[in-house]
Formats: sequence, structure tokens, C-alpha cells
Amino acid sequence: MSCRLVLLMALLYTCFLSAQHHSNFIHLPFTLNNHNIKVSHVVQDSMGFVWLAHGSGISKYDGYDFKFVPKERIFKDKDSSDRVKEIFKDNRGVIWAVSENGQLSYLMKNGNFSSIDSRFSGFQNKHKVAIVINKDNKLWLATKRGSVYSYDPDKAVLDSITTIPKNHQGGGQLNSMVVRKSEQLIISTYKGPVYSYYIKNKRLVQLKVPYDYTLADNTQLLLDKKNRLWIGSTYMGHGIKVYDFNRESFVENDILEEEVLSQLNELFISMYCDDYGAIWLGTDGNGLYKIDPDTGVLQIYKHNDINKFSLSSNTVIGINEDLNQNLWVLTNYGNINILRNGNDKIYYHSGSTQDKPTRVLSSFKASEGTLWIGTDGEGITKVTTDGKEKQYFKSSGGNKGYYIHSINEDDKGHIWVGTYRNGMLVYDRDRDRFSKLPIKNSKNNSVMDVRFVFKDSQDRLWLATDFGIYVYADKNTLLARFYNGTAGLQGSISQSIVEDASGNIWVSYDGGGLFRFNEDLQDISRSDFTRYTHAEDDIIANENYNIWSMATDGTKALWLVLVNGSLVKFDLKKQEFRELEIKGAYDKPNFRSVLAENSDNLWMGSSNGIWHYNLKDSIVKVFQVRDGLQDNFYMQRSAHKGSDGYYYFGGLNGVNYFKPNQIQKEGSQASLVVENLTILNQPAISVIPDQIKNGVERLKYVKLEPDQSSFSFRFLAIDNVLFSNYHYAYRLKGFNDNWIFSEKERIATYTNIPPGNYVFEVKAGSGNGEWDIDKKSVNIQILQPFWQTSTAKFIYALLLLGLLYAVVVWIRFRNRIIAEELQRDHERELYALKMDFFAKMSHEIQTPLTLILIPLENMLEGALKSGNVLLQQRLKLIANNAERLSRIVFELTSLRDKELEKLVLHPSENNIVEDLREISSSFQEQASFKGIHFRCTYPSEDLKMWYDKEKLEHIFFNLLSNAFKFTPKGGSISLDVVVEDWDNKVKISVTDSGPGIPDEELDNIFQLFYQADSGKQKEGTGIGLALTKELVDLHKGKIDVKSDPSKGSCFTVTLPMEVNRVKGDEPGITPDVLKIENTKEDPVVISQAVERKEQQELSKTILVVEDNYELQISLRDIFADYYNVLLAENGEEGYALALEHNPDLVISDIMMPKLDGIE
Repeated sequence: MSCRLVLLMALLYTCFLSAQHHSNFIHLPFTLNNHNIKVSHVVQDSMGFVWLAHGSGISKYDGYDFKFVPKERIFKDKDSSDRVKEIFKDNRGVIWAVSENGQLSYLMKNGNFSSIDSRFSGFQNKHKVAIVINKDNKLWLATKRGSVYSYDPDKAVLDSITTIPKNHQGGGQLNSMVVRKSEQLIISTYKGPVYSYYIKNKRLVQLKVPYDYTLADNTQLLLDKKNRLWIGSTYMGHGIKVYDFNRESFVENDILEEEVLSQLNELFISMYCDDYGAIWLGTDGNGLYKIDPDTGVLQIYKHNDINKFSLSSNTVIGINEDLNQNLWVLTNYGNINILRNGNDKIYYHSGSTQDKPTRVLSSFKASEGTLWIGTDGEGITKVTTDGKEKQYFKSSGGNKGYYIHSINEDDKGHIWVGTYRNGMLVYDRDRDRFSKLPIKNSKNNSVMDVRFVFKDSQDRLWLATDFGIYVYADKNTLLARFYNGTAGLQGSISQSIVEDASGNIWVSYDGGGLFRFNEDLQDISRSDFTRYTHAEDDIIANENYNIWSMATDGTKALWLVLVNGSLVKFDLKKQEFRELEIKGAYDKPNFRSVLAENSDNLWMGSSNGIWHYNLKDSIVKVFQVRDGLQDNFYMQRSAHKGSDGYYYFGGLNGVNYFKPNQIQKEGSQASLVVENLTILNQPAISVIPDQIKNGVERLKYVKLEPDQSSFSFRFLAIDNVLFSNYHYAYRLKGFNDNWIFSEKERIATYTNIPPGNYVFEVKAGSGNGEWDIDKKSVNIQILQPFWQTSTAKFIYALLLLGLLYAVVVWIRFRNRIIAEELQRDHERELYALKMDFFAKMSHEIQTPLTLILIPLENMLEGALKSGNVLLQQRLKLIANNAERLSRIVFELTSLRDKELEKLVLHPSENNIVEDLREISSSFQEQASFKGIHFRCTYPSEDLKMWYDKEKLEHIFFNLLSNAFKFTPKGGSISLDVVVEDWDNKVKISVTDSGPGIPDEELDNIFQLFYQADSGKQKEGTGIGLALTKELVDLHKGKIDVKSDPSKGSCFTVTLPMEVNRVKGDEPGITPDVLKIENTKEDPVVISQAVERKEQQELSKTILVVEDNYELQISLRDIFADYYNVLLAENGEEGYALALEHNPDLVISDIMMPKLDGIE
């Protein structure tokens, strides 16, 4: 008997040592272009992002989405046949990638990969990397040629360590490498030995592995937490070997039982030691093995077709941990499998005997320790204390299993099971079988639906059925029954029954509300119920107000969970209902069951995890899958307190149970990051690369140009990427300070934001309704366009001030112009009056002068003939002054013609020498009188040329008059005429020995009315030289002046000899004709003109139009002997005579009444 007991214990122990473990894997589907992809390696960076290596590249997982990075962007050489082999993380958190062809690249802070050649130029061309491991702050690189290097990233130093010798079978190919205490390298080779290299003394030795290594093409090496070497082989039968360097021997037989070792004769293709020291072994087709090196316990995880939480494939090619110690298991073309590092105080059962997750409607922990689990259509499962499982009433063939609504136990240990459609079942523990309890109504109809089974403090069993309430003392004794609609009951069926601390029984009824049982102590069947309604009668009939679950905390209150998911408190003392609103919770928590731990703590199953509500402190904790639960959705009423102190909650995929005082809710360690930034629909790295050098995740400040004002932020809270159930809100302070709640997109997009300074803020909550994750903020500066910058504004201000100043200046200028224009108008009026006055005065003076000069000539001829010299002198004096006065009139008349642009030239061919002689002769007497030496030099021959004789006479009369005026007595004046044949010009100079003209006044002497200082001392008008220059210019000549205060002045007039010849209609030139307009009536001139016309007959007619009567008579007397003379005293009369007689010549005055000579 004792031997049998020992054998049984050994078998049980072996089962305990090596048993397939209940799976709780999370499956992460991963596809690329709708194709399943085999992921070979996985690693999590320091920020929480998970990087997955597969042949065509690397994918980054943020808990929501995968971002694919093709291999062409990872490695330097764009070899299409090359593939990503492995990824890993160094001690600084930098991600590295190795290719099948031996390329090595690392991830820069800006999110781009760079070749190791960027740190060691030419390394990639010389070496093809086969193995890379991270150990002791260094990277250890083994090349395909067997060379081993160590690389210190902090110091950027690459050291050569050793070279592994080649073997005959496998060449120099290396399979696996580990580093022990930075002192020793252990390297396995392809179909070759395992080497141990001691770095300090550079000693290479061969480790004697106790099997034929030439049979294994891939030997895996692993160091555990005690620095023992675990060796796994891909050859069936080699098993697992463990080498202890301290003992210098293999110790697997000391660590593991023989039964366990016998199960380790597998093809191991991956090995991993987790943070807790457990050894994980991935096999080729036989699942995942977990070994506890301290206890020797072996757990095996395999694929189970009926268990969706099992391993997706039995070929495990990669194993790694994330930052939360979740184990990532990579299988051959299966989903990514993650074994959660959940709360080890939360337990789970699938609800079935085949480890198939099953929907659990009820559960019950019997007094002797057996766990009963009622399912939704799969019967009831019994789990004994020794772990044995048995399932009753499960589906078989085409028959659906039983629906188990409620389970309880009577005082004899019998299990009472309420079902839907199969009535009441009672399990006899001693006989290990179920029997049906016949329950009928008054019409002998059998009860088919037992919704709830309750045991009160008197060990009575209350059955809530579709017919009403049945009360049993035991399975053979019915104490009472209360049909629906009797004894004060209202409604269709009861879903829950509880008892308070005072012994009162409370029953909920669908469509009726809450009822208190009023027991008749003499006869229980005569008892009745008192109704309490938690809603109006017209509402309580709504099924959403049905009570699903109830719990009591003792004497204070009942806690009700309604179908609509709300939690209602019924105050037992006040007998009042109050719906609770749990602050900091989800938008609308949907509760489905409730248990009262005590008066201050409630536990509720919901559609979103299990809730712990601390009533005293109003603190809510929500436990979910991330905390170790199998699922977040729990069934209605499927909750009970076990006799063992555990709370059991049934859900969609089994039952979870725990002791309330043993589980703790870990606070969220999530941090918010900006995952991506796009500017103008382009990645920020391509738009503002200088600002993204440290990666967009670390971005704190961004400066944008005015044309970069449209941008988008993608953000996320990251902690445990398996459970990214966060809610978000964001805003752009300075643009819109209101929070915008984000859905699953997690994108904030802004378009055409005005220039300025802003702060982008995003906040997140971990699922309990509170914003319990630190905000993330990014300062944004959108630069002003130049025209809005301070510099531009300063320029605008200057321009504005300049404009205002210009306006003021312009207004002043305009006012000045207006004033000047008014002044000019006034001056023009005065000038016009002056010119008119000059013209009239000239006319009025010229007329008597003409009347004086005409008879004066006759008188001079008479005096000459009589020989009266004294009379000749007196008459000559009168004639000279009259002619001087006539020249002044000429100046005034010419000045007026110039202003009116009527000054024209009347050239004729004359002998200029003869004319100059005549002009100069008139100054001889003055020269003699003043004692001035007056010298005249002329060409020896006459000089014929074209000019206006009258105007030329005025030119030189004016120049000679000025010379005599300013030359003192005893001085000298010369008139020199020089012909320049080479230039066809004649140059006439008038030189005096007067005081001269200062240099600063030479430029002004030809201006009208200007007088030099010396001229102001003499009588003058300031007209002479100005008019002289105009007359010279009119002859197309030139006048120059040279002056020396010590020598005098020299005026030189240069005239062209042929230019003034009349060639036709030229502006300003009129051929000379016989005219007597505004000229002195010189009898000699008239006589010469008469002589030229000797051939003309007396029949010729002259019309004389003159308003001065005396001049009419004088002109008539002159012409009467030669012509028929017609007289008219005004223009109107002259015009009439001209039309009537058509005269041959008209001699007309200019200024006349009625009609002037021009008109």
C-alpha cells in the first residue's frame, strides 16, 4: 500500500513538474500588404515603441498601428536579395539592425537609419557581421569570417578581440555567442565545437559538450542569471545542457528532474532568459517551454485549436521581453504572441475541461473546496482541489449543452444548480451524480427556468423561477411557494435574492421592482411581500430598469445593478433609492454584477473590467486585461463570494477570481509623446531637418516659416503597448484654448494658422475617466512674414512719418506754389501791364521822334549847303539824341516781341564792313570829347553777308555805347573785325579799358534787368546786353565776354556768314522787304527805296493806315510824288479801303483804335 502511495505521489509530482500551462496569450495580428509576415525578432525601445524585424524591413508598433520601414532605408547597400536578419537594443537604447549579408545599421535620433560606416569608415566593406550581442555597455560583433570585435558606443572605440578557427564540417561559420562577465566569450560554430575565449589572457579553449556536435547545424547558447551556460541543439536527442563555470562541469541533472529532461529532447531554435530568471525555450514544432532553474518546474505552452488564448503556432523562432516584462513569442508565420506579465494574484479558469475559453454565467466555491463553473450552453464544470476537472451537460453531437444560471449549496453539501430550460438540478456529492428536482405549479406545469438559487441564514434555499418563488428546507422539503402576482409580488421573474444583517430577505422582480419578505413565523406560506419601487410605475416596466444583481453591506444599504448598467443604492433605514454617479469613471459604466466587501467597498463586474469602488474615499480602480484579467467583459449576475475568501467573476472567456486584499492596481506609467509631425503634408524631417535631429518624439520647440502654417501632430500615450486604451484631448493655446476631444485618430490638424507664438498641448487618461497622464506640450513659433516683422513695422512707421512729412511739405509746397502762382499771375498782370505800357509808350514816343527826324534831315542838308557849322553841330546833337531815344524805343519794342515770341529776323545781304564803319563813325565825336583812343580795324575788302541790318546795328551800338560808358577819359576802345574763312564766320570784338566785370558776375550779365555793381553806378536799364544776346542768338551767332578788372572787358560776337541766307520758310526768319514799321522815317532811306523803284509807274497805290494825323501828312508828302496815296486813320477804315482799292503796298501802324494793324 505504501509503495502505491509513493508511486501516486511521484506521478502527481511529475505532472506538477511538467504540465501544459493554462494559456493566456494575447495575439497581435501583423500583416504587410494583406500578407502574413514572419517576424524574426522583436525589441522595445526606451520610449516604449516596439520594433519588429522581418525580411523586407522593420515595422514600428505604437500600440495602435504599424509603421513600415523598408530595408532599402535601413542598409547602405541596396541589394534586393538581402534581408533583415535581426534587431537588438544597446545599453543606450539605440536600435541596431543586422542583415543576412552582414550589413549593420543603427537608428539615429531623427528616426532614420545610418550605416556603421558613418562611425567607422570602410568597416562595412571589410567585414560582414554575423552575430551582434549587447553586453556590459559594449557591442560584441562576430563576422562571417570568424573575427570578433568589441565596440564601445560611448567612446566610439572598436577593438579587435580574436578570430575563431575554421572547422572541417562548417568552415568558419558562427552560430551563437554569449559574453560572460566581460571576461569570457563563448561561441558555437556550425557543425563544430563550442569555444571559450578568455579575453584577458587571450586564451582560446574548446568546451567539451557531451554529445556529437557535428550532428547539430545550429547550437544555441544562453547565460542564465547565475552565469551558467545553457546549450540547446537543433538535433533531436541532444536535449538541453547546462554548464556551471564555477564547478567546471555540466549540471543539468542537478537542476532538472529526469522526467523533465526526458521532455527536453527537442529541436530548440530559440532561447531566452527573462528578468525573473526563467528560461524560455522555443522548439521547432513542439511549442514553448518554460523552466524555473531554481525549482526545476517545467511548463509547456502549445497551440490549442479550441483555445484562442493559446500559442498561435508550435514553432517558436524568437523570444524577447518588453519594458513591462511581457513576453513576446514569435512563431513561424503565426500571429505575434504576447504572454502578459499580469497580476499573479488574479487566477483564471477557462470554464471547460479542454482549456477552451467559455462564457461563464455562474460560479460557486463549495465548502469542501470544489469550484463549480456554470456556462452558457456548455454545461457545468467541476474543478476539484487537486486540479481534476469534469464537465457535465456539455454539448454533444447536435445537442446543445445546458445553460447554468445559478449555483448554490445546501447544508448537506449538495450542489443546487438552476438552469434555463432544464429546471432545477441537484448534485449528490457522495454519489457523484445529478438528479432533477421536480418543481411544479398549481396547474402541474414543471418549472423549466430557475434563474437564481439563494441560501439564507437559516439554510433555506430560495429558488427564483419563471412561476414564482419556491422555498426549500432541503431537496425533499418544500416550505412555501409564492406564485407570480400573489402575496404582493409583481413582475415576471426574479433575478436576485439577498439577505441583510437583520435577516430580512429582499427579492428583485423584473417589471416589479424590489420586494421585502414579510415572514409569518407561524406559517411561512402565509407570508407576503412589501414592494419598493426605484422608478415610476410607467418606467419600471421597461426592462432597462430590471434589477440584475443585488448585494448588501449589512445593515446600511442594498446595492442594486440594473439592466441599463447603473448602480443604485437603497438605504435600508430611510428606505430611499439613489442612483450613484461615479466620478472619474468612463462616460457611462455598464455594470452587470455587484459584490459588497463591506460597508465601504464594492466590487462590480462590468462590460469594461472589474471595478473596485471605495465608498468612503470615493476612489475608483478599474482592473482590466492589462492588470491580469482574461477579458474585460463580465456576465450579468455572474459574481459570488467563495467560501475560500475569493471573489469570482464570470466573463466571456472563463472566470477570474482573486482575494480583494491581495490585488493592487498599478498606476499608469504612460507618457505622452508626439509620434509624428507633418508640415504641408510632408514629414517634418524633410521640411525642418535641423529641428528634428533628436527625433520628433523629443520635440519641445518648433519654428515655422510664414508659408509653413499648416501642420498636423500625431500623438499617443505609450506605456504597455498591449493595452493602448487611452482617451485624448488637445488644444493649440493662443489659437483656441478650448480642449478638443480626440477619437481613435489621435491627430490634431491645423491649417493656415496666423503668425505668432503658440503652445500645442495634448493630455490623456488611462481609462478611468481621469486625465492622469502628464500633458505633453510643444512650443510653436510661426514667423511673421517680413512685411509684418518689427523691422518692417519700423520701416512702415518711417514711411508713414515720411509720408506725413511729405504731405505736410506737399501742402506747404502746394500753398507756396499757389501763392507763387498767384504772385506770378499778379506779376504777369503787372508784366503784361508793363509790356503794354512799354508798347504804348514806344508807339507814342516813336511817332513824334519820326516827325522830328524827318524834317531834321532836311534841316541838316540845308545847314550843310549854307556852310553854317554851328547850326550843323546843334542839329547833329539833336539828331544823335533823337536816334538814341529811338534805339531805346527799339529795345523796349524788341523786348516786348521777345516776351511775346514775336521777335523775328529779317535778313538781307549787306556789306557788314560798311555798316560797321557807319556805326563806329557815330562814336568818333564822343571819343574825341572824352579823349578816348577809339581804334577800328576792318578787313581790306568789303564783306557781303546775310543779316538783319537793323538788329545788327542795335547789337554794336549797344556794345560800343557800354564801352564808352564804362571807359574813363584817356582810355582806349577798339573795334576789330576778323574773318575766319576756315569756319566761314566773322568775329567782331569790342574791347575797352574800363573797370572790367568781376568773375562771379560774368554768368549773369546777359540776364534781363541784371546790372553788375559797376553798372549800377552808371545809368542803365539792364536790358541792353540781354537783348544783344537774344539778337545774336537770333542770327545763330555767339557772344562771349572776357573781363579783367585791371585791363577791362572784351565782348566778341561771332556770326555765320551764310547761315542766315533766306532759303524758304524758316521759323524766325523773314526776308527783308520794303517796310516802314516802327522805324525812323529816314528820308535818305526812303529816297534810296524810291530810287530802287524808279521804274514803277505812278499808277501804283500805297495805303497808309495811321491814327496820327501829323504822321499821315508827313508820309503823304513823302510818297505823293511817286504813288497814289490812300489814307486811313484806323484799322477798320484801312481794311475797308484795302478791300475796295486792292493797294500795291500797305503801310500800317500796329496800335490803333477799333482794329489794330495785326488784326
